Amino acid sequence: MPVPTATPTVATPPALAAAIEAALQRGIDRGATPGGVVVIRHRGSEMLRAAYGHSYAFVAKSKPAPQPIAATTETLYDLASLTKLFTATCVMRLVEQGRVGLDERASHYLPRFGAGGKEAVTVRELLTHTSGLPALIPLWSAAETAEARWQRALQAKLADPPGAVYRYSDLGFMALGRLVEEIGGMSLDKAVRAWVAEPLGLDSIGFLPPDSLKQRIAATEDQADPPRGLIWGEVHDPSAWSLGGVAGHAGLFGTARDIATFGQVFLDGGRALLRADTVAEMTRNQSAKLGSRGLGWELGESFYMGHLASPGTFGHTGFTGTSLVIAPEHGLVVVLLTNRVHPSVDGPSINPTRQAVSDAALAAAVAAPNPTEAPAMSNTLPGVDVLIHDQSDLLRGKRIGLITNPTGRDRQGRSTIDVLSEERAWRLAALFSPEHGIRGDADAGASIDSGVDPRTGVPVHSLYGQTTRPTADMLRGVDVLVYDMQDVGARVYTYTATLLEAMRASAEHGVPIVVLDRPNPIGGAAVEGTVLDSRFTSFIGPAPIAMRYGMTIGELGRYYNGELSVGADLTVVPLQNWRREQWFDQTGLAWVNPSPNLQSLAAATVYPGTVLFEGTDLSEGRGTNRPFEWLGAPGLDADAWASRLNAAGLPGVRFSAASRTPNASKHAGAACQGVLIEVTDRTRVQPMAMAVTMLATVARQFEASMFDRLAGTDHLRLALQAGTPPAEIVASWQPDLDAFRARRAKYLLY
Repeated sequence: MPVPTATPTVATPPALAAAIEAALQRGIDRGATPGGVVVIRHRGSEMLRAAYGHSYAFVAKSKPAPQPIAATTETLYDLASLTKLFTATCVMRLVEQGRVGLDERASHYLPRFGAGGKEAVTVRELLTHTSGLPALIPLWSAAETAEARWQRALQAKLADPPGAVYRYSDLGFMALGRLVEEIGGMSLDKAVRAWVAEPLGLDSIGFLPPDSLKQRIAATEDQADPPRGLIWGEVHDPSAWSLGGVAGHAGLFGTARDIATFGQVFLDGGRALLRADTVAEMTRNQSAKLGSRGLGWELGESFYMGHLASPGTFGHTGFTGTSLVIAPEHGLVVVLLTNRVHPSVDGPSINPTRQAVSDAALAAAVAAPNPTEAPAMSNTLPGVDVLIHDQSDLLRGKRIGLITNPTGRDRQGRSTIDVLSEERAWRLAALFSPEHGIRGDADAGASIDSGVDPRTGVPVHSLYGQTTRPTADMLRGVDVLVYDMQDVGARVYTYTATLLEAMRASAEHGVPIVVLDRPNPIGGAAVEGTVLDSRFTSFIGPAPIAMRYGMTIGELGRYYNGELSVGADLTVVPLQNWRREQWFDQTGLAWVNPSPNLQSLAAATVYPGTVLFEGTDLSEGRGTNRPFEWLGAPGLDADAWASRLNAAGLPGVRFSAASRTPNASKHAGAACQGVLIEVTDRTRVQPMAMAVTMLATVARQFEASMFDRLAGTDHLRLALQAGTPPAEIVASWQPDLDAFRARRAKYLLY
């Protein structure tokens, strides 16, 4: 049977396209599957997305369909046990919130589960399939109703003592799904939607697809036990079906593209979903004596990972013929979705096809040119480490007022709050909270309340509410202010304004200020964009500096003190082992989102330009999985916009059309079309010049006051409205930029 559908992307290497097509063709010819979809992502970019064969080919066993339906890249597949990864993610969300403990007894959260000798089974043992539970029981014939079947599932007896053996158990993940419901206070389908699918923009992921989607859904088995006939549009797994279609072990449907997005988030360390340390815990070997298992994830399984299998590779398979492989060593996410059980579960194994797809992805990754040299890593020490080890006399015997947020951490990842509060040479007397809060979880622009830090008992004063500057009352009992927050290298960021306000309070009240320096995440060498016109000074643009100012936060403090004549008693505790040309991922420091919508270094790279879209009617990506990297609006001709941008030949970036439905901010709940920015060479990207071309090539409306404050001038908006060519606009700001470079030079420390 020929392959009727093959749609590799334009950027797909021909050798990869040929290898994947050959692998799927062999699987189809062997009768292992009627078809499938493959998505491969490499270094964060899509290398291939293609569909092959049919999603519906039989009306019954051995009876071909008279009008088969071709698989497409938008076909919805029964994900089978890939559902377990989403259940595990929901459990770990509860763990992060302190509502569930990994080593706590599962029956503590789900009392009914304690029956059958399972009182001692822990949440961790359920996640690693070491609980001692049987693999499954025939629930569809064990009771008459879904609730009675749930009762049987939760009260199943152990086959072995907890922790004694590894046995892959659907029953364990059924229990975890109910645990999510019990502790999360919502049904599992709603939890997956709210906690995973919506934050990542996974529009296709869900349980119980409506009948209206049937033609998009891949058919599965002509099932005899239980006697269901051809399954098409319902979950294939008999247990999940008998429980109502929503269960922790199976039941989700989705597209290969959305599974690849889910996998990319784990490859990227959990951005927008889980903390990096949580992802690390989920993907490390939890049971060395019982095989290689993470928390929900399988590790290094060659039967489907092929030559990608290694101790660091993680993934999962599904009975219907699905698989997800994530290989951090090679920067790969590999998704294969098939309906290999259509029309029968008795066909040849799909594993050779899985292995061939993984091996082809590996070959393509090895052959791919590296757009930039591998980062030259250094053992960069932030200012807080240097303070503790070399300059503690600066604070000895003093009462400290600390201005910080979650980005204030030492090299080991400990919060600066904890580092300073545990030191007996001084006393942490007060905390000062910027925008987004002391713990970094408040929305952009949301007012921050004062209070008490529950961990240390230290009072917290808000600097993003009724006042943005420490007052005399706040500074009473404070001998020295300490500032430790990660900036993003762009003028439009309130943390740098908070620094300036703190320095002004320091000068006004005679309280010295110490800045614990941190790397500029996008490098300290490049300077670009408009220099703020003092007429447009605001809290999002507090000083006449360039949009991309090319300084560390300590150097910026020195610039403020000198150029703005602040007069603060300022000390900068410098970085060690950092060079101006280094980017954040070359420092050896762990990335912590500086604010909720800056979720990666790639986003920070383009932010000094795409932040301008906040002043337009286009979404800047808030409420999607790629804020500041995706921009769009309802009804926009995304293909045409992407074509115009790629034709412009902007250095270091390329653009692809992409749809998103923001769940917050502009156009919330509306299907939007737009472009996704891919950074191909970050050393060549000029983010503000890029944004000018983007704004010049799309229909948009300006919110004049907001846009001008973001741009630091009204000249940019007026020039765009007048149709001035982007190159002329960029050239117009160069004289001011050259003057800024000259002023900046005398304040540099590195």
